[in-house]
Amino acid sequence: MRAKTIGNKLWAMLLTAVMVISMMTAATASAEESDGDYSSFTIGVSSLFSSLEPNSTTSDYSDLFYMPLATVDYETGDTVGLMGDVTWSDDRLTMYFEMWDNIYDADGNHITASDALFCWDRAKEEGSNLISSFESWEQTGEYTLEFHLKTVPTMSGQKLPVYIYSQAAYEASSDGFVTMPVSCAIYKVKEFTSDYKLVLERNEDFWATDEQIEQIESVLGDIWTANWDEIELYVISESTQMTIALETGDIDYSANVSGDDLELFEEGGEMSDEYYVWNKVNGLTYVIDYNTDEVSPLSDIRVRQALSYAISNEYIVQMVFKGETLETHEVGGSFLIDYNEDWNTEDNYYQYDLEKAKELLEEAGYGDGLSLTLISMNTNALTDTGVVLQSLLREIGVDLQLMPLEGNVLTEYRESSRSNWDLFLKVNGSDDYIVNAWSKVYSQTSNSWEGTSGYYIDETLDEMLTSVSSYDGYSEEAVEEFHEYAIELCLSYGLCNAYDNIVVERGVQTVTDPTGQKIYWNAFYWE
Repeated sequence: MRAKTIGNKLWAMLLTAVMVISMMTAATASAEESDGDYSSFTIGVSSLFSSLEPNSTTSDYSDLFYMPLATVDYETGDTVGLMGDVTWSDDRLTMYFEMWDNIYDADGNHITASDALFCWDRAKEEGSNLISSFESWEQTGEYTLEFHLKTVPTMSGQKLPVYIYSQAAYEASSDGFVTMPVSCAIYKVKEFTSDYKLVLERNEDFWATDEQIEQIESVLGDIWTANWDEIELYVISESTQMTIALETGDIDYSANVSGDDLELFEEGGEMSDEYYVWNKVNGLTYVIDYNTDEVSPLSDIRVRQALSYAISNEYIVQMVFKGETLETHEVGGSFLIDYNEDWNTEDNYYQYDLEKAKELLEEAGYGDGLSLTLISMNTNALTDTGVVLQSLLREIGVDLQLMPLEGNVLTEYRESSRSNWDLFLKVNGSDDYIVNAWSKVYSQTSNSWEGTSGYYIDETLDEMLTSVSSYDGYSEEAVEEFHEYAIELCLSYGLCNAYDNIVVERGVQTVTDPTGQKIYWNAFYWE
């Protein structure tokens, strides 16, 4: 991840400046090229992978150069095999997968069920949380496998999320695919510099037949369309440098432009002839986890409730997101399939009430105020949200100390001692069902510690989550009951949907999956 010290951060800034200069010749030439040139598409990002090792690299970007066995169609909930066909047992606890026999990686290695088994076994050995839903798996033939689930999935389908690659290619790799993986996706890695640069090139030998491509894209949209010869990602950690890179034509696209700079690219702005702003609600939700361990004052529910009453979601939406996102009354987004719109007007989700907040703090013994620590990733939106929270909580006598930290530093700091933090401001991801957002916050078995993400242990909560997350236990009534119980416990607090203000080169048309959530950079095209 990015720099852990001031010195390293300055070095990262220097690298950014060097990158902008070194890209000038190629990128400026790109800016001068006529519309319709598909030689490369360049994306500016605020952070990037430290490693391309398949079990530590999971994102929409890595989906461009890695592929799992199967995903889920979020419109129907059904499993969609990306490398073969899926059938289920009658009790829906066993998935049978038959791989296609024509799958090859970019180096020509034939990929069969034994390779898939190798990848899944490696994921288990390395403790991947992607496989927590599975009890076991086994190879049953040259191209067939069985996957046994712990519980029936909530949706009618189930992802098989582990990336698949050739065992022979992995074992021949000098660094275990850390810098140069060999995969079977539509793009392959051409160049990689940790935390700085990733260049992908079209896999001209992509194995899928026209019939297979049509089968997949009829459901998932243009997931296997490779319009660009190359897709380049560059880390530009400073927002001012991101804006400069767009102004100079060094990059074509960025979702990490400072809100203060967006007006340059919006209609009527100085750069609006060259770029436009794509306002897109993404699959993330801004959430606060409360530390319920006895070392924190938030172990007292009255303190957690007081903080919740003192927070104005509406104010955060206006101040941080310029009114261009939606409030939520959950730890998942209000756009999710089973989010109940009635929750937006309910009166039990700690509506802004300073007097109530002060009363609760007084009852808890903190009438004279208290000092708390909020940790978060060091991103513009999270840091800005932290500043607004600091201002809001000051009104009830809470001195909120902000600690924005880089990725690995944040994880290490949070897990080194429970006394290090009281509030954890984060983004919680789900692009389908609210129950999947709940599992990432309220599960008591998926963390490296016992309890929820905020250390809370509650048998009833665990039983309710297990039930509502199961195929048989899922229902509108069960969703409503869990929603009410979670609010009563006040373990976490949802603020609003994350919203991407994406700057795109004018003339380039964006493409998503049919739900509008997953971005297909590979399929962007000129119009």
